[in-house]
Amino acid sequence: PLDPDNGPAKTDDGKPPRVWEYLLSGGSLEMSPWKGTDFKGKVFDNTKESGLSSFEATVDGGTVHGSYTHVKASNVMRLVGEWNNIPSAYIIRHIDLPELLEARISGNVDYTMDSDDPTATLDGKSTFEAKEGHFLPDVLLQTFGAEFAGTLVGLPPSALTFSNFSGNVVLKGDHIITDNMKIELPGMTLSGNGTWVTLGDVDYTVNISVNPDTA
Repeated sequence: PLDPDNGPAKTDDGKPPRVWEYLLSGGSLEMSPWKGTDFKGKVFDNTKESGLSSFEATVDGGTVHGSYTHVKASNVMRLVGEWNNIPSAYIIRHIDLPELLEARISGNVDYTMDSDDPTATLDGKSTFEAKEGHFLPDVLLQTFGAEFAGTLVGLPPSALTFSNFSGNVVLKGDHIITDNMKIELPGMTLSGNGTWVTLGDVDYTVNISVNPDTA
């Protein structure tokens, strides 16, 4: 009934268009890269749009909830979501970025994109906070190159752990713009802002504050 070409929202009998709404629930749900339990959602379909007016689920001990809208004429979608204490891999894989770290993460996002050209049309913003995690040096090296990340490969794992990693993010096509970034590492805190062009340049200003006991 939610087929975009022949869905129930269309009518040929001259009557007002039908608006359909379905209440869904499930003990488990898998939609790559997501795997969740206790899913609940409210599906809608009308002449202009279809989607989920609300959804929620439990994901590996954390929670996600939000809404999803697909505009039929333009094929543009919008996702508004919030997550609390879920594995970072879900978020990283959802936006198709290298898995630079492992942590439990909380945050929110609001973005739109044309499903026919997602990379060029991505437009949104997000905030996040990751706790008690660690960076993966090999992935950092592969993503940013030896000049930026080469010295990290030889460090002991304890040097790449962090107690908190937070920031604000703006998504513009293949540009990821971060502001108010803060990483609390053993003995030091990194803060800064800048732009990362996926599969391209990195332009960041980073400030380092070293704990006096460490120095």
